[in-house]
This record gives sequence, structure tokens and C-alpha cells, in this order.
Amino acid sequence: MSRARAALHPGFKETTVGPSFRISRRLPGASQQGVNVFERSLSRLLPLLFLILVFAAPVRAAEFVADRIVAVANGQIITDFEVTQQVKFALDSGQVNVENAEQMRALRRQIIDQMIMDILLEQESKRYGIKISDSEVNAAIRAVMERTGLNEEQLRKELQVQGLTWEKFFENKRLEIKKRSLVAGLVKVVVSEDELREAFDQKHGKAEMGEYLHLRIILLPEGMSAAAVKRDIESGKTTFAQAAGLFSQGPGAEQGGDLGVVGRKDLAPEWRKALEGVAVGGVSKPFRVQSQEALLNIDSVVEAPSGDFEAEKETLYEEIYTRKMETFLKEYLDKLRDKAIIEYRD
Repeated sequence: MSRARAALHPGFKETTVGPSFRISRRLPGASQQGVNVFERSLSRLLPLLFLILVFAAPVRAAEFVADRIVAVANGQIITDFEVTQQVKFALDSGQVNVENAEQMRALRRQIIDQMIMDILLEQESKRYGIKISDSEVNAAIRAVMERTGLNEEQLRKELQVQGLTWEKFFENKRLEIKKRSLVAGLVKVVVSEDELREAFDQKHGKAEMGEYLHLRIILLPEGMSAAAVKRDIESGKTTFAQAAGLFSQGPGAEQGGDLGVVGRKDLAPEWRKALEGVAVGGVSKPFRVQSQEALLNIDSVVEAPSGDFEAEKETLYEEIYTRKMETFLKEYLDKLRDKAIIEYRD
């Protein structure tokens, strides 16, 4: 029985009866009026206590359902609410396309696995005393702006196009710095001059036929059929550029949907698939960009653009360093995961 109990009215004294029960008896000299006041107060309080007990349980149950635990990693929980937020972000940003319940389950499991890896990374960072301040993150973001030539307003607009909030970008950058700090304390990542030269030559070497494409795009309003527009273009009723000027909501619509020169290998998988078997002047199969249907046109095939090694050296270094760091970190976290206590409840 709990030691905590309500304070007795001054007119009563506690008496212990047996090992588990207590009763209260009236003290000699205590007024009957005082006892009656206490009893009336208690009678008014009981209905209120009853209501609290009745209605408190459903509220707590609802909270539990809303925040049910879907996984635990080394004692740290992941809730359904957190996973649902990440799923919504992935869908809203167009990163994935989910068509059925099985794909949704696979997406949730993938997100939970990534959240587990983030927990292990955070726990390991704490073990090594790694903390990343806001000023360090701001410095890294300024470096990004200097490297890309974008100011803050332009960067925010670019992030919005990619479906990223500034806050999400900020925390992603913090996580990236944390990864680098952890890896730097565990192993020395080296990028040699030979590796930089090789990467530069691969990027700007002799282009294979079709490697660099001058593309145009039509991004149609929701509800408009890309297949119908494609038929009109291929039948000669209109040209791709004219259709882009009339209907497209995508970039360069006023210039016939001109996207400029793009490396085929740099295209998203959905774009590459849509262009399979398409010749110069041809129109791609319809595909989706988030909620809108789209078409691509290969205006021409061009030679690989030339580059300046010294001007690109820093960018190439970042790409190679990041790739090596991510490879090492994945192997390291996989080993941590094998030793971790992980429970799935989803």
C-alpha cells in the first residue's frame, strides 16, 4: 500500500488496524460541527474525483495510440508520429512514388531503418563528445552559397523547389558535419591528386554518343493528358516548343521548355527511363514529376563540355571525400547495428 495519503481533518486521529488497514477516529474534544464540515466537503469532492478517473483514462489511451512506439534502438524509441512525418516529407517532396499498401510498408521500414542509423550515429557522437553548434552550421551553409554562387534568398527558393524547408536543410547540414567529425576522429580520409585528375577526366573526357543531351520539357497542369499532347506533336499538329509555350508549367516554358545541356547520367532514373529508345527530335514516354505529367524532347546531342581542373578541384574533392566518408561510416554503423539492441514493433 502506498505511503502517500491525504492529510486527516484536525478532528480525527489515525489508528492502525492490522498490517494493511488504517481507520480514523474522532479525537476527544473535537467539535461535531468541524466533523460535519469535513464530511460535507468530502461528499462534494467524491463526484469530482469520479469524473477525473472516468475521463482521464481515455485521454491517456488516445495519447498512447497517437504516439505508439514503432521501434526501439538501444533504449531510444521511435514513434509512429515521427515516422509518419518523414513519410509525408518523402511523398510531398516527390522523392518516392507509392502506389499500394505494400510499397507504403516498404517505405516505412526504410525510413525506420534510417532513423535507427541516425540514433546510432547520435549515440556514438555523444560517446566521443561531438557537438555541432549553430555557428558551425551557418559557416557551412555560407560555404555552400559561395561555392554555388547563390545568395540566401536564391538558396531558399532552390530548396523549396526540392521540397526542403530551411529548417530541414539546416539540420541535414548539421548531421553532415557531425558525420565528418566522427569519421575524422576514427580514420583519416585521403583524396589524392591522381584521384582528382581521374574524376576530372571521367567527367570531361571524350563523350560517348548520347551522353550529353540538349533537352526540352513540358510539365503539364494537373488533369491534362501527356499522352494526348504527345500524339499532337508526333502527328505534326504542333511542335514540342509550341506545346511547351502553350501548356507547360515547367522551367523555360517561354523558350519552348529549354532545359539546356544535361548529362544523361545526371538525370533522375525516371527521366532516363522515359528517354530510353528516344532519338534526336523525338518525344519521351509520359512520366510524372510529383503530381504532374511530363514529356521530354531531345533537341540535339552535344559533345561533353570542357572544364577547368583548378576551378573544379574543390568540388571534385568534396564529391570524392563525401563518397569515401559515407562508405566508411556505413560500414562502421553497420557494425554498431550488429551489436545494438533493436526491436521493431511496426
